Amino acid sequence: MAANESLGSIKRIGTGLSFFILPLVFVFAFSVHPGLLHPHFLAPDELIARARGADLLQFAHALVTLDTALLIVVAVHFMKVLDHSSSAWAGFGSASPPT
Repeated sequence: MAANESLGSIKRIGTGLSFFILPLVFVFAFSVHPGLLHPHFLAPDELIARARGADLLQFAHALVTLDTALLIVVAVHFMKVLDHSSSAWAGFGSASPPT
């Protein structure tokens, strides 16, 4: 019984941290893009030149890739919250039901 309570506590804390960390990573990742306040299209060679030597920009992109795992946690949480309600279709759109 204590193991189930402990697992439930870990799930709750993990989900809460996901809701907190996910937007922070996205804000950080977008804020390190050069020229963010003056957007314009770049040619492929300009994109490559901007990415070369931009270690912080590459680190931010790697963080966004890892942030996908947190996005899955958030989507599954919304799926469970909306289950058996009139808005269940929205939960199905964010995550598929577990098998």
